[in-house]
Amino acid sequence: MGGREIEIREEIKMPASQLAVQSALSSTPQYVQDEDNTTCRLVLTQTPGNIGIGTGTDPTNVPRAELTVQLSGDTDMGILVTDGTNASNIVIQPLTGGNSGFQALNFNGYYTGPGPGEQRFNTNKNRWRIGVDQRGTKDLWFVDTYNGTTFSPVLGILTNGNVGIGTLAPQYTLDVNGTIRATALNIGQLSLQTLSIPDIQEYTLAPSGANIHHVSIDLNTGTLYWGTAP
Repeated sequence: MGGREIEIREEIKMPASQLAVQSALSSTPQYVQDEDNTTCRLVLTQTPGNIGIGTGTDPTNVPRAELTVQLSGDTDMGILVTDGTNASNIVIQPLTGGNSGFQALNFNGYYTGPGPGEQRFNTNKNRWRIGVDQRGTKDLWFVDTYNGTTFSPVLGILTNGNVGIGTLAPQYTLDVNGTIRATALNIGQLSLQTLSIPDIQEYTLAPSGANIHHVSIDLNTGTLYWGTAP
């Protein structure tokens, strides 16, 4: 009134089942919490204008980004983006406690902690997960799936450059757990543990110390030659 501004700073008391805003937004973080002051629901900062969900009232733990979500346990989803049905769901989920260092982007589900393990929104489809596992000595980027019963590793990449297909623990630059099909292979050095070629009746091994360039097969006779083709 009369061009004067009025600022209300008095705390509003609400029933324990409701929320109370302690004061007007100022230069110090402001909290939206239960009336008994034991559970913080939301933190607002004036500068730089960040919002914290689950970050608590510890002044050293104010939200460090425009939106900061802090989980209280492994069963929390973090951030859920959904179309409101079971058709499209994305969950951003970093784990906590003993699982700290594990963070993933989940499609059609999320990790629910020990016991049930995984939740799928659409049980007719797999839960796909892309993430990083840095627990303990691990340092792995991975892709895996879950069908309600079984986990299936799809792709794993280690910091040393090893890439695993069908395995999350690749021991070689390319480690494939499964059958490879290719239209062409260019191999500088070949080392075989087991060789199985159907319909080969005869083979010849190159002598010890031979300079082996490639493996060749005589399609007329079925002979396998190790070394320079005759």
